Amino acid sequence: MNPDPIKIITDIPTIAWLDFIVWASSQKDFIDNFSKDTGEKLIPMPTNALAALIDKATGADKHNQKVMKVFVVWVTINYWGEDEAPRLYFEKFKPVGAGHEPDRRMCRKKHLKD
Repeated sequence: MNPDPIKIITDIPTIAWLDFIVWASSQKDFIDNFSKDTGEKLIPMPTNALAALIDKATGADKHNQKVMKVFVVWVTINYWGEDEAPRLYFEKFKPVGAGHEPDRRMCRKKHLKD
């Protein structure tokens, strides 16, 4: 028996938020801005099986697993809005910086014009 069963997500706001995260992680502008703001490098997701094997061999997949948690917090703070974030965000991702004000690197507001 699997000790950590996969939870099926059925509420529409959480599904929309997750879909947005997946979409944002495939957009060059988001990836570039994330790197500028945080200094972290998100490697684009593989587009085919060969690319996935190369990522696994080079360790890019493990690197992305770590960086993706930071990316989720960054995208949520800057584009989705934490006040509209689903409970899943606070349970699984926000603990990355729990108990602290958002790191200045996480906020793009300094780059946005009124």
